[in-house]
Amino acid sequence: MKKPLIYTIILLVLSLSFSCSKEELSIENENSLGEIIYFESNETFKNTLNLFNSFNEISEFEDWSRQQNYNSLYSDKSITLKEQEDLPLSFLFLLNEKREFQIGDRIINYSEGVFYERNLNGLNQSNKIFAKVEQSPLSTDNEDGVTDKITSNRVSINANGGEYKQGWREYNRQKYRTRCGTPYNKSLKYRLVHYLVVRKVSGPFFTQSDLIFKLRMSQKTGSGWKYNNTTTERLYDLNLSGSWYIKYKYGGNITSVKSFSINDKNYCSSPLKGTKSFWIGNYNFVSSTPISHYEWRVNLSGSIFHKVNGDTNQLNTTINW
Repeated sequence: MKKPLIYTIILLVLSLSFSCSKEELSIENENSLGEIIYFESNETFKNTLNLFNSFNEISEFEDWSRQQNYNSLYSDKSITLKEQEDLPLSFLFLLNEKREFQIGDRIINYSEGVFYERNLNGLNQSNKIFAKVEQSPLSTDNEDGVTDKITSNRVSINANGGEYKQGWREYNRQKYRTRCGTPYNKSLKYRLVHYLVVRKVSGPFFTQSDLIFKLRMSQKTGSGWKYNNTTTERLYDLNLSGSWYIKYKYGGNITSVKSFSINDKNYCSSPLKGTKSFWIGNYNFVSSTPISHYEWRVNLSGSIFHKVNGDTNQLNTTINW
């Protein structure tokens, strides 16, 4: 008489166990295989940032993103030019199309240079700042001088931002055209600028520092110089190569020397407007040492072609930074 009762209990336990497993699997699917990428804790988030330190190519980020089986902001059609310009590369792959990722019971949301966190457990529904994107602005006053330091034929740039290397030339435009149309007379005083800059994201237990090469155009206005012209079409052709590593200012290197190349061009059918960024490398600092104690050591050389579409002037130069 007791055996049926024992079998009933065993079946009930197995049934409950199977139900729990399905529920846990459902939660896992919802978080890691659904619309948002999920990190169990701050530690797993930091481990992912450390993994990104080993990536040398954007294709490695793309491969990683595909393995997570979700749609990143980097590959989403809704991404804006400003987000491409402002956000470090790692976070373009961490964020989904809603500009969110999840750590434990917190949703991290990005908006206008700030990452906000919202708790899902109901204790605190208000947003608080999780991290900020920081990039020291390059004022037009600095275009009349170079604020870099040269050490052993390498540009030295503070990992904290604020120091950079750049080159530029000033022109008086004679001609202009839109796309592949016929050039026509149109005057404008402008500068074509190319430069290296460091951008960072500062959070509660990490700092990410990105090294980027950029092209942009400034234009003369009645009251001075407009830093970033976003309406004039431009053409470019870059053939650059180099290497970088990060050094502790008061000690040795903390990374190996990594090589990179930038080989890209556009055509009149797809002209450039505004700033164009080329990612070179990134490093995520998760130690307690102030990031200002580190610096990027960069070697960069090659040819740069940059011009306003249709104009007779053109910047055609070589650099050896």
